[in-house]
Amino acid sequence: QLRERVLGLISLKYQITEDLSILGRSGIDRRNNFEEFLRYVDTYTTANGDSYSKDYSYGLEWNSDVLLNFDKDLSETFSLNLSAGANLRQSKFEGLNINGANFSVENLFSITNTNQPRGGEDFSEKEQQSVYAFGEIGFRNAIFLSGSFRNDWSSTLPADNRSYNYPSVGLTAVVSDLIDFPSAISFFKIRGSYAEVGNDTDPYNLFRRVNVNAGAISLNNTLPLQNLRPERTTTWEAGADARLFDDNLRLDFTYYKSNSFDQLFATNVPPASGVSNVFLNGADVQNTGVEIILGITPVTTPNFSWDINVNFARNVSEVLKIVDDIDELRQGGGFLREYKIEAGEPFGNQFSRGFLRDEGNVLVDTLGLPLVTPGKTVEVANYNPDFLMGISNTLKYKGFSLRALIDVRQGGQVAVFTEAIMAGNGLLDYTAQGRDGTLVFGENIFEGETAVLADDEGNPTSTPNNIQVSAEALWNRLGGRNTPIGEAFVRDASNIRLRELAFGYTLPDGITSRLPFRTASVSIVGRNLFFLSNKTEYFDPEAVQSVDNNAEGLNSFAPPTTRSFGVSLNFGF
Repeated sequence: QLRERVLGLISLKYQITEDLSILGRSGIDRRNNFEEFLRYVDTYTTANGDSYSKDYSYGLEWNSDVLLNFDKDLSETFSLNLSAGANLRQSKFEGLNINGANFSVENLFSITNTNQPRGGEDFSEKEQQSVYAFGEIGFRNAIFLSGSFRNDWSSTLPADNRSYNYPSVGLTAVVSDLIDFPSAISFFKIRGSYAEVGNDTDPYNLFRRVNVNAGAISLNNTLPLQNLRPERTTTWEAGADARLFDDNLRLDFTYYKSNSFDQLFATNVPPASGVSNVFLNGADVQNTGVEIILGITPVTTPNFSWDINVNFARNVSEVLKIVDDIDELRQGGGFLREYKIEAGEPFGNQFSRGFLRDEGNVLVDTLGLPLVTPGKTVEVANYNPDFLMGISNTLKYKGFSLRALIDVRQGGQVAVFTEAIMAGNGLLDYTAQGRDGTLVFGENIFEGETAVLADDEGNPTSTPNNIQVSAEALWNRLGGRNTPIGEAFVRDASNIRLRELAFGYTLPDGITSRLPFRTASVSIVGRNLFFLSNKTEYFDPEAVQSVDNNAEGLNSFAPPTTRSFGVSLNFGF
């Protein structure tokens, strides 16, 4: 794979008067990409034939805006800052793909060596025009009232809904500058805000597209909604910031609530309708949460200091509504699991095949193997954590410093497709147990489950499972590639890791005063060094295979995350 990227920016500012200025700027981002995909004979997915493909793509984004700014102290008490501007954003993409399979000469990777090579093209253009204004008025440099307003026009929305606007307003008060607090409180600020954000969609979602493939013409399987509305998100936020005992104790608290509605998505429809899904507006997803930052400086001397900072974040999501007459939406699937969005449930639930149960007991057939559901009907995982936390310790002695950052993740689950395949092939250590045929489900394997026998028709009995099976038979039933039982391959994503460790030295002023720079420091930095605990055991739960919305909570042969080391040099002039 070869990627080339060119970035350019030009900016010009003119000071019209002492208080009034105008700024114009334009930036370009151009990307060229070339990619080859080679599949040899006897690969895992295609054992009897090879294939070859080439992809060429070109992307361009051009962003230009102009901004007029007025900034003035109206009096000793009031200050005013106002800005207004306009923006033009244009994007373009072109792609060309050619591929072929079943080579005449084995593993000779050339398109001309393939049987019936095929090509494909892709193209899209989009333009967004915007005007906006924002401002802030200050009182005694302690109370600030700010607001903004923006209006966008998007080429990807219908003419009647192409124009959409969204405002924001915020109020901040540094109370400690207005009221005399006890000497222990050195700073206290409160803040609150409300904001709306609008969003359009991708190009060509207003009409049913025509596809041309190998000389054949077909209609796209997605039925568009010609009266699409822009997505919107509203957010309320309130918080406070306090510093006590000469800033040796610091506390920052934020509470927020956001609702995203009129979200744009495709939902499945019955095949008899002539299309596979319909693109429409819907869903109201609510997120509420808190973010807390606590800082403590327990020791401060002329030569030594110790700082501790703790970040805590918790978010709770809920799907309040999907769309009228629809309470469930399946989005994104695969061999192991699929996302299901349900009204009244948290966002991110994953469903898979699971064990057949009766009053919580797993049903076992006459072979001693657990019975499983025919489809992905069992909720097995949700990647969202109960909370996230970071703990930073910084020790300084004279010019030396040592900083350690520990990250904590509590809760959330990952469905592990990698493990399902490897277990089905007998490649994991725990599949070595019971190869002599002595496994009893619910007794010495999956001990946390209570298993009862089922009769020949699959009806439960009261007899506890006592049938021995081999490891090969069990993991062939549960694992593999095509129909794995996701309930058996779910891992807790909780982990504690040393995210970063840095050791540095800052040159004293006596030395830098004789050098051509004002400050100088050097640091040795290590990142993602090791886990203090990891309940997934076999992999890093942060490893992902894509950035799609439904990629979270799935491990599918993702490349391992990296441990990195580096040296940082900093000079101040």
